[in-house]
Amino acid sequence: MHSPVTMGTSRIILLACVIVLIGATTTSPHHVVAREKREAGVNYRLPTSISPISYIVYLVPFHPEQFKFTGNVTITVNVTEVTNSVRLHADRLDIGSWGITSKVATERPVSVEGSPVTDNSTTTDLHFLTLNLSRNLTLGQQYDISFNFTGTLEDDMYGFYRSSYTVDDEVRWIAATQFESTSARRAFPCFDEPAFKAKFQINIARFTNMSAISNMPLLKTSSPDPELDGRVWEVFQETTLPMSTYLVAFIVSDFANKSNAYGNFTVWARQEAIDQGDYSQDVGVKSLAILNDYTGIKYALPKVDQVALPDFAAGAMENWGLVTYRETGLLYDEKESTASNKASIAMVIAHELTHQWFGNLVTLHWWQYAWLNEGFARYFQYVIINEIEPSWRVLDQFVVAQQQSIFSTDSLNTTVSLNSECSTPGEISSKFGSNTYSKGASVIRMIRHALTEETFKKGLQQYLNARQTKTAEPTHLYSALHEHAQTDGRLASVEDTVETLFEKWASQPGYPVIMVTRNYEDNSVTIRQSRFYMSKSQASSETWSIPLSWTLQENAPYGFETTTPERWLHDYEKSIEINNVTASNQWIIFNNQESGYYRVNYDSDNWNRIISFLKSDSYENIHVLNRAQLLDDALNLARAGQLSYETALSLSQYLTREENYIPWYSAFTGFSFISRLLANSNGYEQFKLANALVVLSSTSEDGEIDVQISVGISPNLKSVVYCTAIANGGSTEWNFLWERYGNSTLASTRTLILSALGCSKSTTILNNYLKKSVTNNSGIRKQDASSVFSAVYSNTGINTALDFLIDNSQKIKEFYGGMNAVTNSLTGIASRLTTTEQVAKCKESHQLSNTKKYFRKPRN
Repeated sequence: MHSPVTMGTSRIILLACVIVLIGATTTSPHHVVAREKREAGVNYRLPTSISPISYIVYLVPFHPEQFKFTGNVTITVNVTEVTNSVRLHADRLDIGSWGITSKVATERPVSVEGSPVTDNSTTTDLHFLTLNLSRNLTLGQQYDISFNFTGTLEDDMYGFYRSSYTVDDEVRWIAATQFESTSARRAFPCFDEPAFKAKFQINIARFTNMSAISNMPLLKTSSPDPELDGRVWEVFQETTLPMSTYLVAFIVSDFANKSNAYGNFTVWARQEAIDQGDYSQDVGVKSLAILNDYTGIKYALPKVDQVALPDFAAGAMENWGLVTYRETGLLYDEKESTASNKASIAMVIAHELTHQWFGNLVTLHWWQYAWLNEGFARYFQYVIINEIEPSWRVLDQFVVAQQQSIFSTDSLNTTVSLNSECSTPGEISSKFGSNTYSKGASVIRMIRHALTEETFKKGLQQYLNARQTKTAEPTHLYSALHEHAQTDGRLASVEDTVETLFEKWASQPGYPVIMVTRNYEDNSVTIRQSRFYMSKSQASSETWSIPLSWTLQENAPYGFETTTPERWLHDYEKSIEINNVTASNQWIIFNNQESGYYRVNYDSDNWNRIISFLKSDSYENIHVLNRAQLLDDALNLARAGQLSYETALSLSQYLTREENYIPWYSAFTGFSFISRLLANSNGYEQFKLANALVVLSSTSEDGEIDVQISVGISPNLKSVVYCTAIANGGSTEWNFLWERYGNSTLASTRTLILSALGCSKSTTILNNYLKKSVTNNSGIRKQDASSVFSAVYSNTGINTALDFLIDNSQKIKEFYGGMNAVTNSLTGIASRLTTTEQVAKCKESHQLSNTKKYFRKPRN
């Protein structure tokens, strides 16, 4: 029997097991040495004495062996500081020959002394390739640096890698790229940092039964080359604008394609799946038109290719002019795909096309500012799809799916700021987490509401125009926004700049909660800010400049429409008092439409007034986003010990009236934590029954839900039907669905089935399923393997997943080449541990024994 733990204990277990499951399994000697070298003053950045101007790249994939490629690169560089060496990046490449020549024929020759030097003596993650020269290079002069090299088309989905699919038992091979953030150096020697923008001219040798595509349109095709087994050279146009190495892309495949009427927007996929690209092409063309109009800058390249790859580590990648996706991110079947699949595809496409401006045209100066790329792309994917599919109400969904979601992660004492520093490839990779995407987007949304859409749009257009083809830091964004905020009078009530108001939201970790305390005798309100922690006992000195908006009961519902701040609580103020705000017998609600990135707590009397109003027939006078906000804030304030659960659950009782999806999203998110916490307690069945009664009473007058399942199951019901069948069945049902997984050709259906297969209650079945996920050629693609863990622990298999992780940690490391690929799964497992027995397994595990120092006995 498992011993249940209290809420305080669960937070300690969560933190401890995250440290163990993630920290222990990802720490390697290389990471340790890299950190030690950085702390000792080792610089992971390239010197700025040499700047690339252009690259000419020749590549021959599948040559001379099946999974090898050969290549040559010539890099034209400019000398910006006198130097007698050239340092750039190369990783997993065998350098065959090299040389350097001046672009000025009359200049004294320069040569490389000895072989290129690679810094692999103490750590492999510097990836430096250094040419020591016979003399100093001339300041302001241009030189050509050339390399011949050989590399391997790995199957890890990074660099220049291999993928495959099967047609009638015949394996079809693909060579594709994924360079963000530090993997272009695995395809050819290069200056692999975002600030080193240059032009690229790509040449790919391919067999005549295949095709090759790259960032730019095809310029010409050569005659078959007998020395290359009859391959032809595809010569692509040089990029019209300079770009960063991480945006270079090329693919060799036998894919089919479909283009729009102008031939400049094309979808590529397997022949049998190409008709599933129609919706993505429609959304893509519309998204590009919206972005052209919003930014005031026409899309910069001559074409867009969108490619659905069978194996792809990222969800999608915004390579300039050649956007790559997982098949689930691009292919939609009207008969078989779900509504959720359709929405996800639209969102992903809008996200990647936003990057063509935010990231490609204007590029972050260093990965430290990844939110300038990803935050804007995440926010605008909602803005764009709201225009294309207005009935989806995605701008409302943003608040619950993005802002409220990241609130949870950003409330931990281990969270880092948006501008947190990074140096090593591992640290850079960690920047691409939910904090960068969701918090970045939420802060951008807050700025937009504070300045108004009109001013925000003009400021963004100036930012893009001023920095196009260049790199940017946050100060460039703030400066452009401030100029128009001043002109439009948006900051007339304060003496601050946009930068002083909003800089701390990016430079500090976490976010604030404001405590609203009313004086019911003189109708004044005191507002105090502090950093919100999910743990009770944390203290912090951080403060923010907080845009305050509010609505009085007498002004509802129209008062909620104003999201510009009525007052600011500045970062140099812990608290302020506002006089003569509202009548004592009415409620006040702060943060209209949850436009600010902060939580709100109230004194008990104001909470009670809000609760009474929500339980009345007039509850819809409170804006739907504020109803969702009240639920999310109350349940999380209670979880953090800053509000009684009696108050939070009393507020949630109004849901018997609620017919809008948005507040229910917030409620179910909050209830899911309570559900996990009570899962091993005696009161769990009563909790489930109470929740069921609330749901039933809100869905129909007689408390019944009618669900009819015909012989042909609706795509939107398949996940429920499949999961229920597997949960209540045995090996026969499981094997039947596994066979359907193998026979399905639609990627989204395969993903849905993978999730349902984790619903089994049989430990034996789940263990065998987890073994398949880390076994080569099991039928589960490596890109999907981590989702098997999620499928198991998200249902009833948390103990099975934990035991499998502990018993097979070495095998998992070997399969993935580390643990970074399953970090989200590890976090998910850790967040579901609720007993002292489970955390004891983490502590006593032989594989994780070196992390015992992180643990202490759980306490209340």
